[in-house]
Formats: sequence, C-alpha cells, structure tokens
Amino acid sequence: GKYDPRLKGLLAPVGFKTEVVADAPTVVNPVAMTFAPDGTLFVAEWRADPANDKWFEFAETFRYKDGTTRRVATMKKFAVDPIKVLRRNPRTGVYDQAEPVIAEELPSTLMFHDGWLYTAGRGTVRRYRQSRPGGKWDVKETIAQGFCGFHHHQVSGLTIGNDGLLYITSGDDDNFAEGSDGSRASALRTGAIFRCKPDGSDLEVYSIGYRNPYRDLAFDDKLNWFHADNDQEDGSRFTGCRLVHVAEGVDYGWRLKDGARCCRADFA
Repeated sequence: GKYDPRLKGLLAPVGFKTEVVADAPTVVNPVAMTFAPDGTLFVAEWRADPANDKWFEFAETFRYKDGTTRRVATMKKFAVDPIKVLRRNPRTGVYDQAEPVIAEELPSTLMFHDGWLYTAGRGTVRRYRQSRPGGKWDVKETIAQGFCGFHHHQVSGLTIGNDGLLYITSGDDDNFAEGSDGSRASALRTGAIFRCKPDGSDLEVYSIGYRNPYRDLAFDDKLNWFHADNDQEDGSRFTGCRLVHVAEGVDYGWRLKDGARCCRADFA
C-alpha cells in the first residue's frame, strides 16, 4: 500500500500491517483505550491545561468507611480529560467520529467488564455504566480509594484475571487503600499490585516491591502474570526497567530511602 509518513520509525512483526485508524482532531493525545464486547471503542485523552500546562502535587483527603480521614499525595491540573466513544467510517475504515461520554481528570487506563467501564487515577478506581441502554454513562461508583499518586505514579492499571478478580497497580509512595466494603490494604514506601472483586470488595495486597508498575498487567497462555516496572524517569541517572514475573505474596525489592520521594530513590 501507499507509504504513510506518520508511521515513520515504527516497525511491525513479519505478517502484520500497521496503519493509523484515528488521528487529530478525532483523538488528541490518547493515553488509553479499550473495546466493549460489541466492538465499541473507548479512548481516554489527556488534555493540556490551557493556563498552566503542568501537573502539580495535591494532597487529596480521603474519608474512609470507619469515619477516619487521611491525606494522600495525588497529581492535579485545571483541565478536564474526556473519555470518548469512537465510531468507524465503514467506507474508509478510519475512526473519524468521536463523542465524549465521560469527563475525567488524568484517567490512566480503561477497562470494560460486565457492562461497566472502569478507569483509575488520582488515588481512586472508578466505574461507570449506563442507566438505560444507549443512554448517558450516568451511573458512577468509586470502588477503591487511597492509592498514592505522586508524580505520575498514580493508580494506573486494571486487569481482570482468570480467577474473575480485579488486579490494580499503583506506584511507589504510601498506599492506604480501601475497598468498597471497607476492606483495607496498605503498602508503604513501595509500589504494589492489589487484588479485589470487580465491585471493589475484599481488597488485598497481592505483591509489593515495585517502583512504578504503570498500567495494566498481562498474562500468557499459561496464565503467568507479567509487568514492566518503570525506571528513574527524572533524568538524574538511568536505573533500568524490569520485566517482572508477578507472583502472589512476593516482594520485588523496591523501597524508597528514608526521607526520599520517588525520583530520588534507587532500586534496592
């Protein structure tokens, strides 16, 4: 076919074809996508803050089921990010129509499960559904809260496992997480993978010792879990990324040094 200069620098495995199926202004800075079982494509964007164009750290106060409160570091900006439904043009094969259906702030992932559209970021895991078929996504539930969000190390990955449970990733700093039923799971000074039921109940720590397990877990045909653990992204020095075989109850060694925040620590 005709060469597309927008694909310059991209390589695909033998037998695969790469093509651009959505471009600006249909999508602008897309960061996550997922398909519903009927083929509907959802895309999340991060829009620039027109006044500042920067994130800033913000101490979010979470109120727990037992009435206590705790301030947890999150990132914030003064701009709303859309989650869109993209529609494909059958004549061209390109998604050239987009309809914003949910307004979010820094959504880091999208997952569709059992009629719910899930997203995460800024210390919480949320899910949405339509109150009537074809209607607005007007039913919202926060199913877990209290995850750290320092820099971009916010809660960011959602994956349904073969056991039917929801696996959640969150980066280093202090995670004081609570599920929808009041179950509590803390992972301090480290990134962690949490596990709960799809409605957020029975929240527990699955494994710890990560720096920033950003975005979703993946599993192979033998149902082994894997994740890529991020390195030191502030440019001070390269500490390396890790491909981790994720296992229950294992500590993979990352800790923040005493008095340090994420970008000034090293792999232990």
